[in-house]
Amino acid sequence: RHGPLLLDFKSRSDANTAIDQGLTIDGTFCRISIYIPRAPQCFRCQDWGHRATECTGEARCGKC
Repeated sequence: RHGPLLLDFKSRSDANTAIDQGLTIDGTFCRISIYIPRAPQCFRCQDWGHRATECTGEARCGKC
């Protein structure tokens, strides 16, 4: 199976080396990239940057 894996390196230099050279995990070569999280989308007002539990906006349909 293939899929994303989030790794946390103890040092910046180790992380940069992995990004530049990749890693071999259990005999499989893996490309490494920096994780950039996406801004959350509210399922109440459909706006970006917050979640429904924190929403003060007006409820809007997400399908229309």
